[in-house]
Amino acid sequence: MWWGATVEREVPTALGQGPFIHYELATTDFGTTQRVVEVINRDIGPGTAQAVDGRVIRVLAPEEANSRVAFLGRLESLEVRPTKAVAKVIINPRTGSVVMNQTVTIDSCAWRMVIFRWSSTPSRPSASPTRWPPDER
Repeated sequence: MWWGATVEREVPTALGQGPFIHYELATTDFGTTQRVVEVINRDIGPGTAQAVDGRVIRVLAPEEANSRVAFLGRLESLEVRPTKAVAKVIINPRTGSVVMNQTVTIDSCAWRMVIFRWSSTPSRPSASPTRWPPDER
């Protein structure tokens, strides 16, 4: 019994159409985009690459197929160092979870944890700090 089908058709691609190729970075990063443009223009020729925004780079490429493939191979071999990401720390106030990216550094430090006990009784104070860890007396 046969269950399925194979559908084959050509997938349109813009690689061979028009004088430009557009490179799109995985994330928006104006610093890295500028570095890519500078490297392409330095190694290939001035005016070859232009930043469209913080993510897309428009590159003037040869229109003939063999020349375009060779050009893309040349572009792939260029080395670009991405800019360093901004250090980010995210704290979830509900769970106390702390998440940070790889650019965060922590120097020697001391920390203290305070737990608040909340009371819904109006006559009592709304919060009273409790020392953590508890004194071992």
